[in-house]
Amino acid sequence: MQHDPELQNEVVSRTMLHTGLLNIKNGLIFAARLNISGNLTPLQLEFLTFKIDILLVLNTLVYIAFVFTLLNKDVDAYRNALVILSIFFLLIVFNTIQSLMQLVGEELTTSTILYILLFVVLITEMYFAVVFYKRIGFYSISYISSHTKTLKIIDAYQKRSKVFGLRIGYSILLASILYVLLAELLLLVSFKDITVIAESRILNHAGAFSIRFVGFVLDLSILLTISLRFNEENRKQRHILICLVITQILLTCTILTLQAIILKGEFTQYDTGIIIAVIYDSYSIVVIWQESKVLGTGLKEILKDTSRDTTRFPL
Repeated sequence: MQHDPELQNEVVSRTMLHTGLLNIKNGLIFAARLNISGNLTPLQLEFLTFKIDILLVLNTLVYIAFVFTLLNKDVDAYRNALVILSIFFLLIVFNTIQSLMQLVGEELTTSTILYILLFVVLITEMYFAVVFYKRIGFYSISYISSHTKTLKIIDAYQKRSKVFGLRIGYSILLASILYVLLAELLLLVSFKDITVIAESRILNHAGAFSIRFVGFVLDLSILLTISLRFNEENRKQRHILICLVITQILLTCTILTLQAIILKGEFTQYDTGIIIAVIYDSYSIVVIWQESKVLGTGLKEILKDTSRDTTRFPL
């Protein structure tokens, strides 16, 4: 890719495109935040402003993921950033419905227009990202194809690359959870499910914070497991990784169950970000499982015998 000036120019233009769209999206989200007035109850106001703040954080993190993968010429990580953008779109849909259900009059009209514009920008970004990925997709196998023509090894390489691409998503999840934990510690905002759990006396504040911290540790463990000696093709490592992801899903489902019991069907108060985490974890299990089925095809030996080539999209 470094020897393709046209593609290099396109990488620069795509980086500028994502930068411009980031500014537009954050501008629309911030405008939606300013549109919320004091007509809501303190609890509603706290909940809505926090959900909008987390959108700003996640939007910025997704942008960083796109730029990072472009600068590192990592096709599969770029593909995974696109997957995250799609999931982020679902989060915006959920948050929009929750927000609009609590607004009335002029606030409702203004917020509706802002969110519609945000959807248009997101769809535009997804379209351009898909087009670009289709253009550069063949680079994901160009390196391995120069060393072997065996289809099983090429297939294993692609599946391995997808697993490594998961690191982008878990890095974003870690950063977002860290933001929530720091915000809670600094008493700037409080996570809605933590607040409700504390108010209902099912769990105290420390207990709720501990659940969130355990989730942070699990995501960190998943990220480290993928990053450390994964090319050694240790089957137990794959099993441990799948168990970690399943444990994370069970923990998340526990929080969802507590919310369902406490909130009793009040959709506007649900933490939809947790649902998004379950979707990504479920996607990760599929990717990891598929990769674990193609171990022992000879990819390990090829990766050991070849030196790092800066013109490829590296694992």
